[in-house]
Amino acid sequence: RLPDAYGDGLVHVSQLCSYRVENPDDVVDAGQKVWVKVVELRDMNKISLSMKVVDQATGEDLDPANRDVPRGDGGGGRALRVRLGD
Repeated sequence: RLPDAYGDGLVHVSQLCSYRVENPDDVVDAGQKVWVKVVELRDMNKISLSMKVVDQATGEDLDPANRDVPRGDGGGGRALRVRLGD
């Protein structure tokens, strides 16, 4: 779950990891805590998230475009640690 201010978000199967995933259960479990990054915010009811652009061990942003952007300078996103819903 995302913090209440964000509502619900979705990690599309294509955003789980860098390789093709047939079954999401092969990659994650319901209730598992994962790092995600908001990749699109269309409105408070439609939030697209990505796991593949965040190092799951450290929460570090893996997007090369954000590699040299210091946190807090308006560039790069902030990764959030969330628990996957059922």
